[in-house]
Amino acid sequence: MKKIGKSLPYLLLFILASIPSFTWAQNSPIQVQAKLSETNIFNGESVLLEFIISGRSLNSIDRPTVLDVPGLRWISGSNRQGQSIQYVNGRPSVTYTYGYQFVATQVGNYTLPSFNITVNGEIYRTEPISFRVLDPANSQQNNGANPDIFVRLEPNKTTAFLGEQIVVDVVLYFKNTIEVRSYQASPGWKAEGFWKEELENTQQTRATSTLIEGERYQRARLLQYALFPSKRGKLVLSPFEITVLIQQLNRRQDIFSFGLGQERKNIQTPPTEITIKPLPSYQSTENNLLLSAVGTFQIERSIKPAEALVGESIEITTLISGTGNLPLIQSPDYVYPAEFEQYNPQESSSIQRAGSTISGTKTFTDIVIARDEGSYTIPPTQLIYFDPIAEEYKAIGLPAQSLNVIRDANAIRATTEMLRFEVKPIAGLVAWKHHSRNGISEQPLLLLFLLLPLAGLVIGFFVKKHHDRLQNDHNFARKRGALKTAKSTLDDLYTKAERQNRNDKNTVKECYHELYHILGAYITSRCGMQAAGWSTQELLEGLEKQFNAMSPAALERCKNILTKCDTISYAPISSTSDVLTDIHLAEEIILELEWALK
Repeated sequence: MKKIGKSLPYLLLFILASIPSFTWAQNSPIQVQAKLSETNIFNGESVLLEFIISGRSLNSIDRPTVLDVPGLRWISGSNRQGQSIQYVNGRPSVTYTYGYQFVATQVGNYTLPSFNITVNGEIYRTEPISFRVLDPANSQQNNGANPDIFVRLEPNKTTAFLGEQIVVDVVLYFKNTIEVRSYQASPGWKAEGFWKEELENTQQTRATSTLIEGERYQRARLLQYALFPSKRGKLVLSPFEITVLIQQLNRRQDIFSFGLGQERKNIQTPPTEITIKPLPSYQSTENNLLLSAVGTFQIERSIKPAEALVGESIEITTLISGTGNLPLIQSPDYVYPAEFEQYNPQESSSIQRAGSTISGTKTFTDIVIARDEGSYTIPPTQLIYFDPIAEEYKAIGLPAQSLNVIRDANAIRATTEMLRFEVKPIAGLVAWKHHSRNGISEQPLLLLFLLLPLAGLVIGFFVKKHHDRLQNDHNFARKRGALKTAKSTLDDLYTKAERQNRNDKNTVKECYHELYHILGAYITSRCGMQAAGWSTQELLEGLEKQFNAMSPAALERCKNILTKCDTISYAPISSTSDVLTDIHLAEEIILELEWALK
């Protein structure tokens, strides 16, 4: 048997030497701090917020949740996490890093608030951090410092007429010390207040050298859009976001770098303001029709066939070609003879988006049917459009067109033959009956039966008159269909809002933007206002003139919801539940407006 008595003191000595080191490791201090990658951030530039937790024993960490930081907007899906282990005097030290990517949205001085982070069941609080969001265009405020890379929206004009085409370039600027490997534009750019068309540029993106504030930059046009303003006043272009993969020399790499010296950055354009002027006033008449066309156009009108049969369809085609707001032009409302029945017009277009203009053709085809024979004439008409270059209205004259309608002789003979009956007497047993001498007035059922065709004729006359007015009177048709259209679009918007993510702020803005257009379309249709180009103040003035029986409280509610929808881009973002409540409120307001008009 082996004796261990002499080795026992060495074993005790080893245990006693291990206790202090174990206790020190368990009680080692835990450090928690927050850090911004930059404290002087240019507007539209991305910045990284990091939470660094380090210690020798990190059993549990509640990952911090960051959503709202003043002056910054969190980029969804950009959260990152890293871990590193270092050995100091033979003992391990663990560091966890949590990163959140933000983009600067508004110029000013801000303070990053303190955040609570729970580590091993204890709460640690980070120190506040002061930072500034700088305006890249103001070099004096920035103490002469310019960003390494930024993106801009550059319109070809800052003042335009309502409906006039504005070409906007998305331009990337970067210093010579940066190499741009790739870029990706964020989908779904919402140019609020504008009709947007992306222009097709087949040329490869090339960078050219330029000077900005005396410093050399590379300039590259990434995308190009054609915008057509639908509202007047001072409009601000929505921020355009892109993600670029860059490689910058002489920069320290961190755990969030991609590849060798490569880095992915999210940048966005700063606010760009454009002043939209209203079109000059113009009073249209029966022979002078004002089109919703702004640009340079050629217009032709044709009729086919020139000689038609009674009941045969006749096509009156209007071809509009040129450059301008072709996608927004509406069908001209011609005056046709009373014997013509008019049906819904057909519309087709061929739009070219190559180059820096929107051009092409748009065709409107009116389908009419003549119910009586004769010679008819479609009167001469002048179509008026606005030329923004000359800043005046221009007229294109369409000559009168004649049409001869004849009756089909074969159709008449066939009808006569169908009405001819071979009536022959039947010989044989006949049962004779003695008819009563009571008059028709004494037989109410027979009298009612005889009056039914007359009643149907009267009802049909009024229905036909109402249908003709809907087809020929555009304002009357808008008023009659306003409530049905508003209810249908509100139901669709409510369903869309219910299905969306409640934390998606872009969806909330989009819902309020659609709600504003639904209310505006209903009010303009019921008040007989123009279909586009109105402001909130004009909508309220139209309500006060038209709805005298409407209570002041209801008018105030309507004003509040219109103002909220119109200014949602600049106000604090609501939740989806607020959107659903406001949709119900808008429906109640529309029903009250409908009742006040009766």
